[in-house]
Amino acid sequence: MEGLNSTIVPLNDFQIGLISDENLIPQMFKFLSGRNDAVFLESNIMAVGTLRDDGSHFSATYAGIFDSSRNLKAIAAHCWNGNILISADTGVPPNEISSLVRVVFENSPSDRSISGFLGTPWAVEACLNLVDKQHSSISDCKMYNCNSASLVSFSNVDITARIASVKDIDIVSIWRRDFMKECLDISVENTEARKQMLNQIEGSHLWVLENEDTLLAMASVIAETEDRFMIGNVFTPPEYRSRGYGKQIISGLVSGAMQNNPSFSTALLFTDRPAGVKVYNAVGFRECGFYKMVLLHEPATSVAKNR
Repeated sequence: MEGLNSTIVPLNDFQIGLISDENLIPQMFKFLSGRNDAVFLESNIMAVGTLRDDGSHFSATYAGIFDSSRNLKAIAAHCWNGNILISADTGVPPNEISSLVRVVFENSPSDRSISGFLGTPWAVEACLNLVDKQHSSISDCKMYNCNSASLVSFSNVDITARIASVKDIDIVSIWRRDFMKECLDISVENTEARKQMLNQIEGSHLWVLENEDTLLAMASVIAETEDRFMIGNVFTPPEYRSRGYGKQIISGLVSGAMQNNPSFSTALLFTDRPAGVKVYNAVGFRECGFYKMVLLHEPATSVAKNR
C-alpha cells in the first residue's frame, strides 16, 4: 500500500502497516481530528512535526490499520516514554487491534519497553492480553469538555493562577511525586519528578495557584492541538483541600490558556475520581466520552504472540 513501509500484515478486510511516510500526516490528522480520545496522538505529531522516531520528547513509532479503500481505521503509537497510544473506529475487530500493537511494538527501538496503554477504551482493553497486567494501575475514565461560554469563574483578589516558573520547582516536584502515588499508585523518584516538572515549566504548560508567596495547587496542559487542549496533573496537597482551590486552579488555567491562545476553543480532561468530577462540573465541564489508561508498574519488554 502506497505510503506504508515493508512491514504489512494482511487481514480479512484490513491491512496493518508502519506509518513512516510524512505525506500521510494530513490523513492521520483527518482521522484524529475531533476524537477526544486521540488528543495525545494529535498533539505529539504536531509537537515534533515529523514521524521520525529518534527517541526525543514526543517522538514515536506509528502504525495504522487501513481498510480496502485505504482509509485509516485505527492508529497506534509507541511513544518515547514507553506508552502506547491507541485510537480506533468501532468497526475494527479487537484481534486486529492486538496485531496493530504487536507491529508497532516490534518495530519501535529495541530498547523501548511498554510502560502503558492509553486511548479508546475497547481498543486498550483488546491489547491487554499481550502483556502481564497483574501489576498495573487501570483507570476507566470519563472524559469532560468545557468551552469559554460554559466556563465558570472562581476568581479571588488574593489568589491568582499563573504559569509556573523555575522558582517553583522544589514544591511542584514534591507534589508530582505525591500525585503519582495517590492517583495512580506509581512511585516516582525525586529526580524523575523534578525532570518531569522542569519539562512542563520550560514548555509553559504548568500552572500554579498562589496566595502571595504560598503555592496552593497545580494543574498542567498535558496535550494541545490547534483548537483543543488537555488538562492533567491536577493536585491540591491535603493541607489545602476543601477550600475551593481545585476549582480555582482549573478555572484559572482554562481562562488563561484560552486568552494566551485564542485558537483554543475547548478544554478536555479525563478522570475516574468522583471528587474530581464534582470540581470539574462546578467549573463548567460536561461529560463527552470515555478514556482508558493502563499503566504497568513493571514495563513489558516483550508481547505475547497469542494469549
